[in-house]
Amino acid sequence: MEIQRKIVREKLAALRGTADTALLLAAKGKEWIGRLPRQAPDVDGITRIRGVPETARTGDFIPLTLTGFRGYDLLADARKTGANER
Repeated sequence: MEIQRKIVREKLAALRGTADTALLLAAKGKEWIGRLPRQAPDVDGITRIRGVPETARTGDFIPLTLTGFRGYDLLADARKTGANER
């Protein structure tokens, strides 16, 4: 299992700084939980997104930049573009 964790850490670390789009699933305090196209429900981790506009709703797609990871989950910041402003 340790070998698998090492592989996952390397793959997730390689995503740092990349742009993607997430489906917003639920607000959790000051952050949102979302999924990238590459994340399958019940199999992969989730994406924890900071800086989501207050006008965002569950089911919205939002552009983001991946900033890191925690365990199997990705960490991201929402990007401020016309696409996610209402």
